[in-house]
Amino acid sequence: MRARGNGIEVIARGVWKEKGRILLCRNRGATYSYLPGGHVEFGEGAEAALRRELREETGGRFQILRFLGADEEVFLQEGRRHAELNLVFQIQGPKPWVFPRRPPAREPHLEFFWVPIDELKYAGFLPQGLGFLLPRWIRRRSLGGWFGLEHRPAPYRR
Repeated sequence: MRARGNGIEVIARGVWKEKGRILLCRNRGATYSYLPGGHVEFGEGAEAALRRELREETGGRFQILRFLGADEEVFLQEGRRHAELNLVFQIQGPKPWVFPRRPPAREPHLEFFWVPIDELKYAGFLPQGLGFLLPRWIRRRSLGGWFGLEHRPAPYRR
């Protein structure tokens, strides 16, 4: 759901983990990276939104394995306060893209790359709070998700 005014954007994101690395996405030329996925549209479920966004971005069909957690973020973007709720799922990519290959970007402004989980901070990973929680969520073996809210590092800007 896209924010209007001071609303909250709801974003479904996917974590594809292989051999201690996760797949990240960035806009070409940007200094920050993020998990693949995108906005949940009105009336659409989070898993359906994630599958749609991944198909639009890569052309592939991904399998959703489990819900990892939810993270609420508030930050400044272009001088304005912005809020988003990230619903994060562990995913598996299509067989032709077996690690270390990466999915092709169907949208010309995007690129994908692999990063070791413990090096997220060096990849300019945003949102920062999610970068703090993500390694902990991935290492958990139990099913079910966690909600990250009280982890707040200092406010940041995109």
